Amino acid sequence: MQAILLNGQLRLHRNPLFDGVDSALLLWCWPRRASPLRQAWLAANLAKAQQTLRQRGADLFVLEQRQLPDFLARHGVSQVRMAQPLAPEEAALGSTLGAELAPANTLFDTAEAGATFSQFKKSMAAPQPRSCLAAPPSSPLAAPTLAPLPGTFRFEPGEEAANERLLHFVRQHLSHYKASRNGLLGDSFSSQLSAYLAEGLLAIDHVWQAVHSAPAGPGRQQLLDELLWREFFHHWLAGQGARVFTGGPKGARDQRLKAWQQGQTGLPLVDAAMRELLATGYMSNRARQNAASFLVHDLGQDWRAGADWFEQHLLDYQVSANWGNWAYIAGHGANPRAIYFDVAWQSQHYDPDALYLRHWLPELAELPTARIHRLPWLAQRPAGYPAPVGFDGWGFGPPPTDLHG
Repeated sequence: MQAILLNGQLRLHRNPLFDGVDSALLLWCWPRRASPLRQAWLAANLAKAQQTLRQRGADLFVLEQRQLPDFLARHGVSQVRMAQPLAPEEAALGSTLGAELAPANTLFDTAEAGATFSQFKKSMAAPQPRSCLAAPPSSPLAAPTLAPLPGTFRFEPGEEAANERLLHFVRQHLSHYKASRNGLLGDSFSSQLSAYLAEGLLAIDHVWQAVHSAPAGPGRQQLLDELLWREFFHHWLAGQGARVFTGGPKGARDQRLKAWQQGQTGLPLVDAAMRELLATGYMSNRARQNAASFLVHDLGQDWRAGADWFEQHLLDYQVSANWGNWAYIAGHGANPRAIYFDVAWQSQHYDPDALYLRHWLPELAELPTARIHRLPWLAQRPAGYPAPVGFDGWGFGPPPTDLHG
């Protein structure tokens, strides 16, 4: 009997794992670390997938990774197929199982990441869509019915919702994406397709085709470049291996890290971003960059502690995008120069009216906008809002008084 592990490729359409297979047990294993909200998001997508698979004579078993060897032995599984793994524990699992490896959810099966993203982009030819038309294989066994876990999400779960989001964004928002992409609040400033690409609910070559076929313009080019950034980090991590997770000097992990994790640093933009993450499992790319830079460069904490926290909480967690971006900010990635953000300036520039800050920090809602942006440098602060953490180590000062300057 054959089994297919669907982690990273949880979709019925355009799935290379199904090629040439008529009958198989379809499996999915829980990640090593996930917050309750991320677990609920994954469970919602798994339940949707199982419902659709059953309509086609297939089924889906969901297991803890430790349960997998016994499950395979009990059911006489002699061959396992899975997507090409990146994380060390996934690679170890594939090796233990002697798994046949199929292409991961990437634009190119193999590529040299090169020294920089610019070099990578120049070296790559136009991606070609995969020819993956096989239907899900029938299941020789019935799986237990999957039940959703309690949770409220900003995204609609499931493959159908993923494709609807892709079409909606391309038709309604792509043309002005270049201007809107640095937004912080709302659902239309970015594609938010990462939540669906992360577990493979969308095939990335399908996303590329949909975006590339739209009318030319700066928004289209911006999103294509961001898909290439995702690809770049995949191949960079494939070349680096386990040392990304364990190599190099260890940084601090103290009370400053805990304050950052809970959105209690006393710096409004970072606190708003971290509270949004805890509440929704998401934050914008602009917010992620600022939160990461502040943790590493101003609070002096180990960048891997930040990457690990994001891994647990992000609904759109994807190993190479997450760890690659954190390494890049910290100066341990493909670019050895650390990336630093003046968070006070960023807050004022990208949230000039403090709408995002007021939304996630209700204790600041009644303060004047200028006071919110300069709060860490003021002697008085609202009751319940924390004093600045690690203030002497911050590398930036207060923003200018002219909020729109």
